[in-house]
Amino acid sequence: MKIFIDKIEIFGYHGCLEEEKKTGQYFLVSLELALGSAVSGQADDLERTVDYSLVCGQVESIVTSSRFNLLESLTDKIAQTLLLSYPELDSVKVAVEKPSAPVPVRFESLGVTVERGWHTVFLSLGSNLNDREKNIRGAVERICASSGFKAGMCSQIIETEPWGVENQPKFLNCALEVKTWLEPEELVSSLKQIERDLGRVPGTKWGSRIIDIDILLYDLIIYKSERLQIPHPYMHERDFVLVPLAEIAPNAIHPVKKKYIREFL
Repeated sequence: MKIFIDKIEIFGYHGCLEEEKKTGQYFLVSLELALGSAVSGQADDLERTVDYSLVCGQVESIVTSSRFNLLESLTDKIAQTLLLSYPELDSVKVAVEKPSAPVPVRFESLGVTVERGWHTVFLSLGSNLNDREKNIRGAVERICASSGFKAGMCSQIIETEPWGVENQPKFLNCALEVKTWLEPEELVSSLKQIERDLGRVPGTKWGSRIIDIDILLYDLIIYKSERLQIPHPYMHERDFVLVPLAEIAPNAIHPVKKKYIREFL
């Protein structure tokens, strides 16, 4: 089920030019709100859906009280705020138009569209330096407290033998489920920053580390870039990944191998 709200007219002060910030202009905001499966129109109960009036008021507050140079930033701010404010929402699509944009050509419409939605992600966390358990628990806390994340299930922490490079201390490992609106490249950037904040520094591949956070699965997508591959290319070969993951998601599906996680064990 989706809710549509088309072209809310709101006066704001957004733009790169000083004149735009000084005099302001009208913006048109359109919303497409995808409700979760638990929301049903058959209940005919406002408490079990999203109040359109509250949504409009919240969007108006964002546009009028904030100042952004870019429409992209304003549009993303609206999308993120709505997802956090209404747990009934699976995803949002926000379009912000700027009818009076100072461009030297005639145009019918100029604006930005952003789509954000909750994705189910499974992570593997490991540590084999210093206080290993403290490192892992600190990483879990930081991830779950970061903007764009909602905490899911976390496995038990287990001790495992090193993989790839054997001459190093044993690891502690766990698996963590989270919901996130971050896209894959945004997600890996966020997780790498958490690793750095916890003290990780560049080192030998598969060597000792304060903390390691790997993306195992992201919904059912198959994705590859220069720095990221989903699903994780070695996850099905590693017991230290599979055992914790099977504890919290035995029926999760590997989108390449087409098998349940429990089957790899």
